Amino acid sequence: MILKSSWWISFFFVLLVCLQANIISAEEECINRSGRTILCYDCDSYHNPQCKHINESAPMNEHPPFKTCKGCCVKIVEHRYSPKERVRRMCTEQLIVNYFIVDHVCLKEGNKRKGMTCFCEEDFCNSAISARHAVVDLFSYLALVAAAHLLILRVGRF
Repeated sequence: MILKSSWWISFFFVLLVCLQANIISAEEECINRSGRTILCYDCDSYHNPQCKHINESAPMNEHPPFKTCKGCCVKIVEHRYSPKERVRRMCTEQLIVNYFIVDHVCLKEGNKRKGMTCFCEEDFCNSAISARHAVVDLFSYLALVAAAHLLILRVGRF
């Protein structure tokens, strides 16, 4: 029984270290301590219909307004797939952000408003949701689940 306990303690310690690394990484990325700036769209579809759907292949003079940002770009969607849909694009400098949950992800609301908030760190990245980051997050999660499953199987043999 002592051996089983030590495996679980080791597993949770490694898990805690991995989660802590992501938290530190997210904070450094969105605070942008390097001083590097990026360009983010800065608009609200209530005031500018172009903000709802950005045509990335259109000339820049047909794009919504943008600004220089020292943090991450943000895309906020409220009431998705409804006539009330609203899209806001901005920089994290304009928000109060909990950096412990931000790391190039999209956070979805759990209520009927069907909202979503996405963070990213490349020029004009708040024009769309990056599938690349979602795939990386998915594979990281699957690797963690597989490692946990193997650990449980190994502990079960003792």
